[in-house]
Amino acid sequence: MTKLAIPHGARAGEALDAAALGQVGVTGRLASLVETTKPRITRLVTITSMVGFVMALPLESVGAWAGAWRAAWMGGVCALGTALAAAGANARSQWMERGRDGVMPRTIGRPLPSARVSARAVL
Repeated sequence: MTKLAIPHGARAGEALDAAALGQVGVTGRLASLVETTKPRITRLVTITSMVGFVMALPLESVGAWAGAWRAAWMGGVCALGTALAAAGANARSQWMERGRDGVMPRTIGRPLPSARVSARAVL
């Protein structure tokens, strides 16, 4: 994830255009959409849920091959569902906070306040 510098003279609350931040094109928009999901937080939540999943497995189900494959399949589905839910919640949170983020100097560089992606695209 690339940190973006706010152009000199930009003020908090000011809508920054994509060209000023150097984020133009499909790749930049896609990277900005991924950034709204907060991938590091999503990864942490997913790992935490998988630790709980593994701890809840009955030991006898892991011993047999059929049980191990079933547990692996269920674990994968659990991880995918957790990651999608966390990513969606993070994106929705950024969508809800876009007004406040545009006023605070620390968060003005986020994708929505800096106008790198539209609110509709994030939602």
